[in-house]
Amino acid sequence: MPLTYILGTLATIGSLAIVFLGLPAQIYKNYRNKSTSGLAPLLFYLAFYVYTAWCLYGWFKPDWFLVAAQTPGSLLSLILLIQFLWYGRKKVVIAEEVKEILSLLYPLEEIFVTDILLYFKPGQMMRLSCFVPLHKSYTHQPFSYVTAEQYIRCLSQASYLLMGLLIRDRMVGSNQIDFEDFKKLMINQEIWFRRSNIKYLKNVPKQTEFVIEVKLVEIKTVKQFAICELEIRGGILKGNIEFVAPFNLNQ
Repeated sequence: MPLTYILGTLATIGSLAIVFLGLPAQIYKNYRNKSTSGLAPLLFYLAFYVYTAWCLYGWFKPDWFLVAAQTPGSLLSLILLIQFLWYGRKKVVIAEEVKEILSLLYPLEEIFVTDILLYFKPGQMMRLSCFVPLHKSYTHQPFSYVTAEQYIRCLSQASYLLMGLLIRDRMVGSNQIDFEDFKKLMINQEIWFRRSNIKYLKNVPKQTEFVIEVKLVEIKTVKQFAICELEIRGGILKGNIEFVAPFNLNQ
């Protein structure tokens, strides 16, 4: 058996081992997380170029050892580049009406509610689109799914939006507060959760849009405080939350 054949076989096996041990695992991780966050696209552009160039060189030479060794790397690098283009297209775009209210309290990068899909004033309900980026985490290794704490953030922001717009549109009667007063209460952090009773129906991967619904159920008054109860509906979350604010909406 010629020495060149032996060396070519060993080189091909080594090259394939490097490709199949590294790239498929990264492809699967990107697919699971629906993100290529943390990876440098230039590295994979170069990998695709080098693997493809060697593959074409081996094809026209011809050198079938080169073709066999470089073709898998070229194809897997191409899959990675497609993932960069596919997952990278998801950008968080916050609707202006959402931004106008929530940016009073939250930095833009901490707003998880991105749009109002439905605002039904007579029914005092709202359907909202939410999006939690993959890198948002309070742990060293980010969770790949939306956590309970992040759902609560979404519900808190949804509550501000629903009550703010209902007050703005005079759908809840009050002679004591208008929309500008409500915004001042937000800025001064004078609106807070009282209790919550939430069931989490299924996990949602980060970097994926999901929908929640909130509906005003009841407003109770205790002295100068309003206790607002909201119902949470949809396929992701279900239950009720209450928040307290220092105004009387029943007067």
